[in-house]
Amino acid sequence: MPDLLNPKFKIDFISLSLLTNTIKEIAIDHNVLYLVSNDLSTDLKISFDNGAKYTSWKENFKISGLQSNSDGEIKTIFLKNDSTSTMSIEFYAINGDIDDRTLNTLTTINATFAGDEINTPAQISVTTAQTSIPANSDRKELIIQNNGSFDLWFGDSDTAINRGIKVGSAKTFVLNSQAKTYLISDGGTNLVNYLENNEA
Repeated sequence: MPDLLNPKFKIDFISLSLLTNTIKEIAIDHNVLYLVSNDLSTDLKISFDNGAKYTSWKENFKISGLQSNSDGEIKTIFLKNDSTSTMSIEFYAINGDIDDRTLNTLTTINATFAGDEINTPAQISVTTAQTSIPANSDRKELIIQNNGSFDLWFGDSDTAINRGIKVGSAKTFVLNSQAKTYLISDGGTNLVNYLENNEA
């Protein structure tokens, strides 16, 4: 039976080890996949048609527009390691409306918000030591704007430089999540604005 990623979360972080010449079957209920890391020079292969055809999935490459099967069942993907070594990979499985250009160069925010109440914007200083934005069970969207000179990384409690979703200098990211969000700067201190769009 394939692994089922818990569909109630907006972002899931998955870390896997694939033995040499093996295929991993995973059931997902997400519309975006983003490969964070692959410890081998050999590309990870991914299939969306029950393994009939595989394509390379490179680091920092986003696959978007995923949908459930026509009969409403959760979609199954196949991950393949055809190298001669064990492959360790990390990727995000994401639900939400994400700009199709890339995960880290979104510069504008859609003016139509999903919630009924917008909180007062807040500003925090993010350094090379991890900091966080608290969880909020009423939140529908978290809008993060990087006003610093350095790249910003955010994600779960294991977020670190080059491990997470990157928001470049002067860029903005809209996150559909109620969870506590961790941030770190890959240089000096960054001033970061964030805005919560809540359900009234």
